[in-house]
Amino acid sequence: LALPLVVWAFAHGALGLTGLTLDVLVMTAALPVGSNPLILAHRYRCGEGEVTAATVVSTLALLVTLPMWFWVLQHST
Repeated sequence: LALPLVVWAFAHGALGLTGLTLDVLVMTAALPVGSNPLILAHRYRCGEGEVTAATVVSTLALLVTLPMWFWVLQHST
């Protein structure tokens, strides 16, 4: 929740972005942790459990936060 909010506040407030550009920036910030950290953790056998947990939690959180961000962006401009 924090990163998309910070991106929205900066992009909309400081940069004056609106419309599709703002929507794409915020939705990109709302995406879950990518697979690259997981691949690197497995490759180097370092922090595998933590990275796996972060990937799972952020993906599950997306199921709740994605519709919320769609609604916020639809009603913000």
